[in-house]
Amino acid sequence: MTQTGDLNGNIGGFSFKILSSQGCLDASCDTLLFNVTANDNGVKGDGSMCFTNLMVMVVGIVIFFSLRGS
Repeated sequence: MTQTGDLNGNIGGFSFKILSSQGCLDASCDTLLFNVTANDNGVKGDGSMCFTNLMVMVVGIVIFFSLRGS
């Protein structure tokens, strides 16, 4: 599903699409078990809106954990 761009998710009202995934054989991820990336058919648009949503989510998570630690 990742390769065809059909793997989607929704967390807290934010929708996202998985465009790549990796599986590791060790904790430091030096040895990959698999590495899957969406093909061109699975990626629609230029991804700028997806990137913006991702950055907003990352900033929100950082703020959440920063305030939680205080």
